Amino acid sequence: MKLDHFKNLTEDEQAAYLEAAEALETTTKDQEAEINSLKSENETMKAGTAKLETELKETKELNFTLARKIDTSKERPTFEDTLHDIFYPKKGD
Repeated sequence: MKLDHFKNLTEDEQAAYLEAAEALETTTKDQEAEINSLKSENETMKAGTAKLETELKETKELNFTLARKIDTSKERPTFEDTLHDIFYPKKGD
């Protein structure tokens, strides 16, 4: 609104216009604060997500490393064989 238009308004209209402008300014400040809050929350979540992704990657690498180190070439006795050996030990043992 231009100054000429504002001066042509009645005092009540000018007061109402100024009150509306103040309310709009307050609303704008509140919205800016909320936006800033959401931005900082978003940055915190992004950092947390990046940290979790890094930990997941390291865990997967460790799992593959451990899997390679497990010696599967040896024949392991089955559960049944172990149970049998417990109840029926060999006479030489």
